[in-house]
Amino acid sequence: MSGMVVTANGNDSKKFKGEDKMDGAPSRVLHIRKLPGEVTETEVIALGLPFGKVTNILMLKGKNQAFLELATEEAAITMVNYYSAVTPHLRNQPIYIQYSNHKELKTDNTLNQRAQAVLQAVTAVQTANTPLSGTTVSESAVTPAQSPVLRIIIDNMYYPVTLDVLHQIFSKFGAVLKIITFTKNNQFQALLQYGDPVNAQQAKLVSLSLLE
Repeated sequence: MSGMVVTANGNDSKKFKGEDKMDGAPSRVLHIRKLPGEVTETEVIALGLPFGKVTNILMLKGKNQAFLELATEEAAITMVNYYSAVTPHLRNQPIYIQYSNHKELKTDNTLNQRAQAVLQAVTAVQTANTPLSGTTVSESAVTPAQSPVLRIIIDNMYYPVTLDVLHQIFSKFGAVLKIITFTKNNQFQALLQYGDPVNAQQAKLVSLSLLE
């Protein structure tokens, strides 16, 4: 039988009743339960980053659940195996991760735009070479490899990426001093500056793990 597809829209969340089983067949879609009420898309996405590219996410905040789709089944298996041995926590609360009965997430709808914007922004990170004007950097001479500035470029922006979304994603790596957004050559771009170049490098490394 072909893989099941789960579609997100305004009413479909009531269809998800936590019927996924811990010992179910492996799937690249993972079912995450017992999430804290105020958890963000960024925090859920971060759970999957060490294991491979995260390709989709569906938050069911009313049920304190989420579905996370990885690029490959192998990455999902690695993630489940790891968190079976090490209980994951978000905001000091244990959460539970298992394979979903669904094989694919379909979330091309307006209600999931924020989650898609988060994914889109995290995958678009590059490193800029110079500090932004009007700000100071702790070190007087900063090489490109030590730049405190990230350049974010999105070629095809299907979902709006706001300053709030960018700040939510990247402030977890350190204090964000300034964010500038603009459009160049029909591309959405942003320059984001940290106070410490180390924070920028950490953000870049985590973001690039999505692309591997």
